[in-house]
Amino acid sequence: MTLITPLVRGPLTEWTASFLVEGCLPGAQIVVSSVGTSPRTLGKSTAVGGSDRVSLLPGEALQAQDRIVVFQTLGSESSVSTPSHFAVPVAPAPTLHAALPPLSFLTYVYPCGRAIWVSGAVPGAQVLIVVAILKTVRRATLYCYVQTVLCRNAVVWRSLHSRR
Repeated sequence: MTLITPLVRGPLTEWTASFLVEGCLPGAQIVVSSVGTSPRTLGKSTAVGGSDRVSLLPGEALQAQDRIVVFQTLGSESSVSTPSHFAVPVAPAPTLHAALPPLSFLTYVYPCGRAIWVSGAVPGAQVLIVVAILKTVRRATLYCYVQTVLCRNAVVWRSLHSRR
């Protein structure tokens, strides 16, 4: 059986800390590499199937010259690596932060919600969402916040943490 070549979803910037890889079989070993000016392996993971997140290896960071490719192996079978002309380029991190677009919520924010859909973030940016709920709970003010790394038009799936 020949394995299909998985797909790395972009866009990617130097801030990106993980890759979204689609099309791997469950249990397959995913290998994400750079074929730019500095060829190297950037991440490895075991696929759950469908869409998988592959984190950068410790000590690795993306560079603007990198072009990202991926392949999968399962037992003795291996897929072909992404063809060079389909490699995902890595964009430089923004240097003029004042020129970054404002973020916006694409969904209504419910107090009991477990996810927030944010639009306009630079891929790989760290986004801090602070919800100031000035509600007194047994004489204590409740503050909720969520902090995560996300890509443009991503859903923040981490639960909102609360602090009194």
